[in-house]
Amino acid sequence: MKKRQSYGHQMAGRKLKFVKVDLVARREYLLEEKEQSNELLMLLCQQAESMRVLTNTTHYDYGHIKSKMDLTYVHRQRLV
Repeated sequence: MKKRQSYGHQMAGRKLKFVKVDLVARREYLLEEKEQSNELLMLLCQQAESMRVLTNTTHYDYGHIKSKMDLTYVHRQRLV
């Protein structure tokens, strides 16, 4: 992909300079279940069970649950 870099308006008499720009690859946020390893799926099941227990025992204090769980990225899917 090329990106135009302008040094003024179109009628300024200067040619537009083209600069090559690399495209950023789009990454999917969540993996498909079939693409995850069994260990990660088992860990996720354990975390879901832990979250269910926390929800039932903390009288809906979600701040406590949020501080205990971090499921943002695969390498951070663990109890804090």
